[in-house]
Amino acid sequence: MSVGEFLVSGSQTIETPRRHLLNLWTETAECHLGHLHMLLTAKDLLTAGHDVTFYVGEFPSEFWNQTEYRRREDSYKVASAVLDTFFGRAVARYGHVRLAHDQVLRATKAYAQLMLDIYPNDSKLGKYPGLAEPLLTELRRAFKKPWGGVDSPFVAICALYAQQEKVDALLIAERHKYIADTISYFAKHYLNYTLGVVVLQNFKNDKGLPMSGNDGAIRMQDPFNYVEHLLETIDPRNAEMLLKECERYLFHRSETTATFEAWWNGRKGPDADRNTFLGRLKKIFDDYKDRYYSAIPETSVETSQRINNSRMLKYTELTLRAWDDATKPPIDVGAVDPEVDRDAENFHGAYYGPMFDAVGAHFRKYENDALGFGKEVVDALLELTERNKTTDMLLFFNSRKVHRDHYVHTFNVAALGQFLLDLHVQGAVQLKTHVAELLKCKEHDVEVTWWLTAMLHDHAYPLYSMMTWLQRLESLRKAFPAQMDTFTKLAKAHVSEVDQVVDSQILEPIKESVTRQAFGLGLLWERTRDDRKKLFWFLSEEDAQALTDNPAIDHGYAAVLNIAFRLKPLLARIKDKPLMRQLMRGILFHTMGHILGRKVVIDWKTDPLAYLLSVCDEVQEWSRRGMQDDGSLRPTRSELLVGPLYRRYDSEDRWQLPINRALDVTVKYFDVEDVKRWNSHDFHTAKGKIFTRLTNSSGGGMPALRLSYALASQLYPKPKA
Repeated sequence: MSVGEFLVSGSQTIETPRRHLLNLWTETAECHLGHLHMLLTAKDLLTAGHDVTFYVGEFPSEFWNQTEYRRREDSYKVASAVLDTFFGRAVARYGHVRLAHDQVLRATKAYAQLMLDIYPNDSKLGKYPGLAEPLLTELRRAFKKPWGGVDSPFVAICALYAQQEKVDALLIAERHKYIADTISYFAKHYLNYTLGVVVLQNFKNDKGLPMSGNDGAIRMQDPFNYVEHLLETIDPRNAEMLLKECERYLFHRSETTATFEAWWNGRKGPDADRNTFLGRLKKIFDDYKDRYYSAIPETSVETSQRINNSRMLKYTELTLRAWDDATKPPIDVGAVDPEVDRDAENFHGAYYGPMFDAVGAHFRKYENDALGFGKEVVDALLELTERNKTTDMLLFFNSRKVHRDHYVHTFNVAALGQFLLDLHVQGAVQLKTHVAELLKCKEHDVEVTWWLTAMLHDHAYPLYSMMTWLQRLESLRKAFPAQMDTFTKLAKAHVSEVDQVVDSQILEPIKESVTRQAFGLGLLWERTRDDRKKLFWFLSEEDAQALTDNPAIDHGYAAVLNIAFRLKPLLARIKDKPLMRQLMRGILFHTMGHILGRKVVIDWKTDPLAYLLSVCDEVQEWSRRGMQDDGSLRPTRSELLVGPLYRRYDSEDRWQLPINRALDVTVKYFDVEDVKRWNSHDFHTAKGKIFTRLTNSSGGGMPALRLSYALASQLYPKPKA
């Protein structure tokens, strides 16, 4: 089929091989069926061997409205990216015209003089040979437009650009023919440059008018049910006319007009079925949207995302729906009580329990034995996570650190990590895709491993507390030998509370030590020595031996120890499996900064989940409830600000980090009491203990991080009581 079938004029131009055609794509990212008709025609021209360039938006120039250009520049970037993606090659240009100042000035003055001479009367037409109707009316119509007035450089710059780029003809829709004719005439008159005009037939709407943004356009960004509703509600004759336009310009482009008319008049069966037609049209809509969403670049409009309790609850609900769109929301995220941001303690049952249950229910359906996550393994790990509420027991015995909430903290660490994994980073690819490539698995495998790692990273705090307590009792029994029975009663009472949390192979030696009134951890380390060396397969031989000889009193080590013994019967199914390695190393390294005096460095390339856990665990400061030195329990009133991020349009809540930008994370406090402990030096020194252990030898995926803190003032004026 010849492209000429769809042209009003200009078919002789494209009969010559390899012509360069220019379309002035004044629209931005919006695309209606009329635009699609133009794109499909351009694709046909490219297939036929011609060159087609789309110039998007205004030409930036000191003679043009810079404010308007800058206001819409982001949309030009988006449109250019979409066009290039649609054609699979670079066809779009915007904002990079290099025209000399005096050249543009002279051309603009010449255009202004032309318009002043021909409008509003014919007295000076003699200066312009060949300027007659209907061209004269078209130029006068252009003069009345803002872009075609005597003060506008648009026509002059277009003509100069066409000459500079060696354009043979303008490709334009029929309803805009007068624009192309004006530019073409000026190019010939002022530059003596022949610029042809190729005019594409209008794609008409249901009213029989040219489809345009202001007059009944069917936009492909709109929900498809708009089209279905339109065809159901308009006059049947108009609906039939619209169907015919769609069939001709979208589905029967390869046929001659005569062949198409014969098909249309004789169609029957599926060809005449409305639902069949709608199915074909929807496929076109979906295909365009897929191209559009995959092409959206970052823009210049930066924002920071607020991270707090309510935000993480809502984001996790979104994540659950992304995993399984049939999932019933565990909570009504539209009605989350804002008080949860002040203190989450009162919402364990209402929000956090259902959320943990929903995540666990999804994971119980997950199975990937090849990566170390067979059903028995996942069930065993989930059983440990279900004991997370007991994590907050007994910690007051450890005087070196005030008691802090770990139940909500565990949830927030997991949700924050999911937010970061979902970020579009280098190459507009999500961070979890980079991790999946590093670990040679799928994105959802990464998500499952991450959530299990985050949910288990603090689960053994009761064991860690008991270890600390038993060590302390070992000293106390020497200082106060007459109180041995009292110490034994205290120890037995608390050891009995951790039966459901700590594996029996660890707990039994501890119980025996208490019964013997020996206290300390010597018996535990003696009984488990051989197993510990074998079960710590995820470490280098040197590190595994070091921790066998010198076990750590550390809650990360306690967690890994507990998991290792819980999974001991399944060792053959998890050993050397990459994702289990990530889980175990992630939990261990999030607290263990040194092994045998050697600093533990966490490399993104080899331990991405340990890296992510270290980051999320350290910055999860907001609303964390803790026992203060005065014995009171209160939350830290704060939130995170994460940026700079640009909203992407391809999903409900997805964000793009600008290329080559660090991710700024600010801890914003709302109570001066919480920030008194910090000065700038102390804050960065404290955070640096973790963050200076991080490195990225792969150079890809995880962006650099920059931390800061801030204190928000009270509202001024203060709200009335």
